This record gives sequence, C-alpha cells and structure tokens, in this order.
Amino acid sequence: MNTKVLLASGTILAVLAGGAAVQASAAEVSATTSHNLVTFIAGDDSTGPVDPTDPTHPVDPEEPVDPEDPENPGTGNKGPLSLDYVTNFKFGTHKISGQNQSYAAKNVKSYIQLSDTRGTSAGWTLKATPGEFKSAAGDVLKGATVSLGKGNMITAGDAKAPEAVATALTAGESSTVIKAAKGTGEGTWVDQLFDKSVTRDDAPKEDLGANEVVKLNVVGGTAKATSYTSDVKWSLEDTPMDDAPEA
Repeated sequence: MNTKVLLASGTILAVLAGGAAVQASAAEVSATTSHNLVTFIAGDDSTGPVDPTDPTHPVDPEEPVDPEDPENPGTGNKGPLSLDYVTNFKFGTHKISGQNQSYAAKNVKSYIQLSDTRGTSAGWTLKATPGEFKSAAGDVLKGATVSLGKGNMITAGDAKAPEAVATALTAGESSTVIKAAKGTGEGTWVDQLFDKSVTRDDAPKEDLGANEVVKLNVVGGTAKATSYTSDVKWSLEDTPMDDAPEA
C-alpha cells in the first residue's frame, strides 16, 4: 500500500512539473455559423431642445438655458430632417446715436439645433431670410443687419460635422447659415452662437456679459425712440448647397 501511494505521488509531481508539455488542445467536433440582423428606418419624431453646451443633456423646461428666451419651447418640427430650435435674439435697450453702432446680443447661450435622421448621408443646407426691423407704428430701422459669427458645431454622436458660416442677415436676402455636404451633418447638431468658454456649469442667471458672436448693426441717425422687431424665416433644405440648383 505504501509503494502504491509513493508511485501515485510521483506521477502527480511529474504532471505538474511538465504540465505545459503534456496539455492537449481540444478537438472541434461540431460547428455552425449564426446570423444577426437589425433594420433601421428614417426617424419621424420631433427632437426637443438640448443643452447647447452639452447636447447629451435635454433642456429642462423648468430651468431654461437662456434667461433672455425662457419661453421658447423649440419648433416641435418632426423628422426625419428637422429644424429643432432657434434662439430669439434680444439686443437690449440703448441710447440713440448719430454714429453707426453695433450691439451685442444679450442671449449668452444662443444657438440653432437641427436633426438629420434620414440615414442617407445626403447633406442639407440651412438658410435665413430676415424681414425689416419695424416699430409698432410701422417705422423701419433702415439698413439694420444682424451679424452671425462663425458658430461652433457640436453633437453627442460621432458623425462628421457640418460647416457653420459667418454671415450678415440683411432684410429680404437669403443667407446660408450652416451647410452640410454629403456625408456630414447626420444626427442632432447644435450651432453654438456664443463664446465657447461658456460651459454647462455657468448658471443661466449668472451675468456672463453680452454675446459678441451675435450683433445688431444700426446705421447712425436712423433709430427713433421706440422698439423694433424683426421676423426671420429659417429654411432647412434637403439639398447640400453645392448641389442646389442655380436660381
């Protein structure tokens, strides 16, 4: 009995010492291939406003990101290609001047939001056509324009970015604001029309100063002691600007 035990122990030691050499690979005795499938269709829902500093966060209606435009719920437009949100620019109150003046917007987090869920990579173009600045009495603020600096395009996804365009919005004239070439602009995009140093952590009511990216340009001696408003028609076209037919 003692001899058998010693022999067995010796066998175990031999296997442990040379384990790497005696391991045998498993033989495949049966195999098959499975198949996975997923199908996507164009989206047709509306996309609510997102935080313009961090588009992974939707806007809380109880805590608007823009205290100058707190009751702006977004457009409610449905997809698959939709203009979701545009800031209503506010330029404040100023003394009349005989010199040309530029007034920065009071909206410190002004932005434009668009969504493309067509799944075609076809591209698109956003244009804006403003009307004249008019008073309630019908007086026109002649020659006034709104300058939009080159915005910063951000998204929560990983698609290729469309191109923001710096432009001056002139009454009655159509101007390109954002252009998405083929293969760009898919998903939800925010055009940040404000200083990129402004972050989500900046409280909405905190005094961040005026927004120099958006300005109202007024010709000297044209303003009267009244308020002026202007409507802007925004048009999202499903054709990239380079492919659009000539007028």
